[in-house]
Amino acid sequence: MAALTGKKPKDTYKDLLQVSNSNAGIDGTLRFVSDGEGTDSTLKLSTTAISTTSKVVVGGDTAAGDDAAIGFTAAEGLILTGQGSTNDITIKNDADAAVISVPTGTTNVTLAGDLTISGDDLTMGTNTSGAALIADGTNFNPVVISGDAAIATNGALTIANDAVTLAKMAGLARGKLIYGDSSGDPAALAVGSANNVLKTDGTDVSWGTVATAGIADDAITSAKIADDAVVTAAIADDAITSALIADDAVGSAAIADDAITAALIADDAVGSAAIADDAITSALIADDAVVTAAIADDAITSALIADDAVVSAAIADNAVTTALINDDAVTLAKMAGLARGKIIYGDSSGNPAALAVGSANYVLKSDGTDVAWAAASAGGAGYFLGNSSGATGDTTNGLTDIFRVNNAALATSCTIAASTNASATGPLTVNSGVTVTVTGTLVII
Repeated sequence: MAALTGKKPKDTYKDLLQVSNSNAGIDGTLRFVSDGEGTDSTLKLSTTAISTTSKVVVGGDTAAGDDAAIGFTAAEGLILTGQGSTNDITIKNDADAAVISVPTGTTNVTLAGDLTISGDDLTMGTNTSGAALIADGTNFNPVVISGDAAIATNGALTIANDAVTLAKMAGLARGKLIYGDSSGDPAALAVGSANNVLKTDGTDVSWGTVATAGIADDAITSAKIADDAVVTAAIADDAITSALIADDAVGSAAIADDAITAALIADDAVGSAAIADDAITSALIADDAVVTAAIADDAITSALIADDAVVSAAIADNAVTTALINDDAVTLAKMAGLARGKIIYGDSSGNPAALAVGSANYVLKSDGTDVAWAAASAGGAGYFLGNSSGATGDTTNGLTDIFRVNNAALATSCTIAASTNASATGPLTVNSGVTVTVTGTLVII
């Protein structure tokens, strides 16, 4: 007002602001604030509100004690400050409904509706790698997945080994199996027919019957074979090989009488381990069924042959060869009789033979080639002195044998060491080609 002092109204009325209301002043209706000439500004005033049709520029900061203030700083930008009993700041929509509010005295923000983030990232105070937002009944918090699964930062979920238990799996119809199909996916295999087994062709599995190639070695035991179940017509020629027969699997009760013929037994198929003790009886062996080619080397042991089981009609001529008889299989009980006092020896033809009984008091002697009974050779005794060990020889027997008798001719070359003495009586002839080497002193008396 001081600027108007001394000035005439005609010179100052334009600078006076006024609200045009028929001289009624400001009331409850928003009206433009105009200058003295009637030019409206962008500002409207009423007793209850202020509005503007242009922007409001704020140049100062707010203070903690402001009930409601708008401020600005270069660092913080636009500042809204308030003090309410419930919220310090409340932003409402055109329906006067709260959209965003800041509870009094806190740094929390309450969002009444949905939050839409146009960008890709949500950044929180805690951003642990591999964490997910998990609700605890009150809040969502970043929690690292643990237990039976883990999640990577790229979203890949990994299920831990052994985490998928039977209870976690979907239902599976009774009798069905899970297998890998041709697409490399798990699939349910239909129920097989009764008594079928699961087989593989090296690529896929299926239900089917058991073929010879599908039976593991030693799989057929005697317990699996019903009495008299194996008859001749049921067995293909050469079908029974030693690899298919488990140790002790073929008991006599499992084989029908006369069922085993030569055509049914593959060469070398019957190994001793495949035949139970005493399993081969004469009733089970067809006439001339056992030929040399059907019996593996060393297959026939004494334990496998029942008493009186091998009769002449069951063995083909010349069928039992040396190779077919197992070591130690021919016991004393299996041997033919041997006259009292005789012994078995190897004769000049290289065959075993019975040596005749020797005369009384004869001894068995060898000439380096053959053995024979002969009278025992006489011999003397006596002993020698002069050794540091004392007497050497027999100091009791033969002392009455006075003379040392030797041959008159030397037939074997010999060497007398310098550290030893030797004696002989002569005349002594040294045969042609025989030499005597004396490395010490030779004395002839």
